[in-house]
Amino acid sequence: MAKRKRSASASEFEGSDISFDEAPKKKPKVPKKATKKAAKKDAAEADLVSATPHDKSLHVIESAEDICDALLKWYSSAYTARAMPWRKPYNPNLTKQERAQRAYEVWVSEIMLQQTQVATVIPYYNTWMTNRASRLLAGAQKAVKEYDGLLPENAHDMEKNIPGVGRYTAGAICSIAYGERVPVVSDTSQHRFLALHASPKAKITLDILWAAADAIVKTNGQEPDNDQNEMVKKRRPGDLNQSLIELGSTVCKVRAPECAACPLSYKCAAYRSIQVPEKEPPDMEDLCTICEPLTEAGKKSREETDLVSVVEWASSKQPDLRYFLLVRRPDEGLLAGLYEFPADVNVAGTLSTRRCIDLPHQRLSKLFEERLLPLSSSNKEKAVAEDQDAKDYRIRHVKHAGDVLHIFSHIRKTYRVQWVKLDGGEAPPTLSEGTVNAKAPAMWKALQDVDSANIGTGVAKVWKLVQKLW
Repeated sequence: MAKRKRSASASEFEGSDISFDEAPKKKPKVPKKATKKAAKKDAAEADLVSATPHDKSLHVIESAEDICDALLKWYSSAYTARAMPWRKPYNPNLTKQERAQRAYEVWVSEIMLQQTQVATVIPYYNTWMTNRASRLLAGAQKAVKEYDGLLPENAHDMEKNIPGVGRYTAGAICSIAYGERVPVVSDTSQHRFLALHASPKAKITLDILWAAADAIVKTNGQEPDNDQNEMVKKRRPGDLNQSLIELGSTVCKVRAPECAACPLSYKCAAYRSIQVPEKEPPDMEDLCTICEPLTEAGKKSREETDLVSVVEWASSKQPDLRYFLLVRRPDEGLLAGLYEFPADVNVAGTLSTRRCIDLPHQRLSKLFEERLLPLSSSNKEKAVAEDQDAKDYRIRHVKHAGDVLHIFSHIRKTYRVQWVKLDGGEAPPTLSEGTVNAKAPAMWKALQDVDSANIGTGVAKVWKLVQKLW
C-alpha cells in the first residue's frame, strides 16, 4: 500500500487473465537487481494489461498462509528501515491504560499521515507525543465518557462511536494497538495484487478488496517452531496490516512498482499475467463481470496556478524580530487542517506585476483589524502613505521569489511565490475574527518557528525558496 494517499490516482488498476490456482509450486526466479529499464518495462506491462476475459476467482485470496509468511518474513527485516516512532512491536502484556495510550499514538499517526508524507510527519509526531499526548487523552475522556475515557478496544465500536474514525482508521488502530484481527484497505497495491481492473470507488470493488484484506489478517498464528521467525510465527494482525502498508509505500508503489524486489510477486496476479499468460478462456459461468476498461486511467491532471504571498512583519526597533503569517486550511478537502502562507488559489488570467501587488493587499486588508496601506508606486498611493498614522501598517515591498511545482494525484499545481514585507506598528497586525477557519485562526509565527509549524511538503518548498531572497 502506497503512502496512505486515498485519492483518485488509484484508478491505475490492472486486469489480468491468470488465476491464483495455477500458481507454480516454486517461486519463479527473478533477477536480484533489475535494471531501471527492465523494471520500468515490467511495471508498464503489468499496469497496462487489458481487462481481457478471465476467471472471477482471480480476485479472491487463496493460500493466505503462504502470502502471510512471505510478507512477514520480508517485513521483519524491513519494518525498522524508515524509523517511524509510532511503529512499535506488539506487547500483549500492556495494561488496559497502556493499550489505550498505544491506541492514541496510532490514532495521532494515522491522522497526520492522511495529510502528508511519512518523512514530513515524523518530527511533528515526536513533538506532539512529547508535549500534547496527555492533553489529547484528557480531551478524549470528556468526549468518550461511555468508555471511561479510553478508546474502544474493537473496530466496530470505534468506527460507530468515535467521530472522524472510519473503517480504515478503526482497523489500523485496533489491529496495531489491541491485536484485533480486522483488516485495512488503503490503496492501489491491493488492486494490483488481485489484478482488479475496476472502479476503485464502486461498492463491488471495495467489497472484493475488504474481503481479500480480511482473508489475510484472519490467518491464525502457527504452532511453535524454534527455527521460525518470531514475527512470521505469531502472524499478529498489526504486523500483517503494517507490512501491507510498508510494501505499498516502498515496493508496490502506484507508479513504477519494483516487482523484482517484491516478496509477493509469485502470487501477484498482475505480475504473473505478463509472466505466464493464460492459454484457455474461462467457462462462461466463471467469467468475471466486474473488470472493465477504466476511462480515467489516462486522464490528464488539471493545471492550476496559485499566487502565494509569504507575508512578513518585522520590528523597526528590533530588525531581527521577524514574524510570518500562516493561515489554516479548511477541515475537509485537499491538505485539510494544515497551515500555509496566504494564497490566491487557481488564479485565472495573467499575473502581471500590478496584479501581484494588488491581490495580496486586497486579501490582507480583509484579514487585519488595522488599516493596511498599499505599496507606494503611484502618486496617489504615495499621498495615502504620507497620511499613515501610528496605527497603520504598510506594504513596504513585494519581491518575486520564483515558482514551485507541486504534484498532487489529480492537480499539477504551480505556486507563484512572492515575499511581501510589511512595516508599521510595534507588533504584527491584529488578525480579524471570522476571516479564516474559525477553529484555528490565522497566526503569526516567529522566523525560527516556521519550520516546525504544521505545514505540508508544498509549503515547505515555498518556504525554502523564499529564504533565498535574504
